[in-house]
Amino acid sequence: MVNASKNRKALAYSAMIAGLAWMYLDAGVIPASIAVFGLVLWFVEMASAGLGPVFLDGALARGAAAEAQAFRVLKRAVKKHKGKGRVLKNVLIPNPRSSLGSTEVDVAVFTAAGVFIVEVKGHEGTAVADAKAQEWVIYGRHGVSALRNPVRQLNGQIRAMKNFLRQVGVDVPVYGAVFMPNAEIRRRGYIAYPVYTEARFLPAFTLSKQAGEQKTEPGRIVSLLEEAVSILPAR
Repeated sequence: MVNASKNRKALAYSAMIAGLAWMYLDAGVIPASIAVFGLVLWFVEMASAGLGPVFLDGALARGAAAEAQAFRVLKRAVKKHKGKGRVLKNVLIPNPRSSLGSTEVDVAVFTAAGVFIVEVKGHEGTAVADAKAQEWVIYGRHGVSALRNPVRQLNGQIRAMKNFLRQVGVDVPVYGAVFMPNAEIRRRGYIAYPVYTEARFLPAFTLSKQAGEQKTEPGRIVSLLEEAVSILPAR
């Protein structure tokens, strides 16, 4: 599976094992810190999979829960649609313009009619959605905060996916949407992509294009991504 989560889980296990082994030989601060880092990373990945403990509260847990919700809803929708598609979380797209060599997508749906990218944010409160702003202001119960403009993030992810598909000779459209289930959206100006606050709109977003021309086998795109990501440096 094209899933950055695998890499993080492997790192978490490695850090925990290495830290504990080092602590057995030398009970110092550094090995203990390594073990704690691995444990925290493992908890974060469990939360992302919807298996996290109750005490993982806050923005991080809400973001992980929102991603898991989007994944479940889209997975169920694709399955009802005769299974014609693949739904993945934490997808890595090779991107030479990125300092990491890749761009990560929260949730992606691969169908014969195109690729659908969903940028997920778990922030709570009223978000002022301004397509031109670097950040969106969020008015929450604990005060005012700022969020990196998810529409700009989404635009970069779509551009990276289109460039990759062009390089591998796959001609399918790429669509995008933002999903913020814990927020109320106040739009300011034209927003190029839909911003959903309810999960029930996500299936319609991905399946509305299915009546169009069937351009490729979804599994082929996933395989090409897996092959390309396998040669990327470890993150």
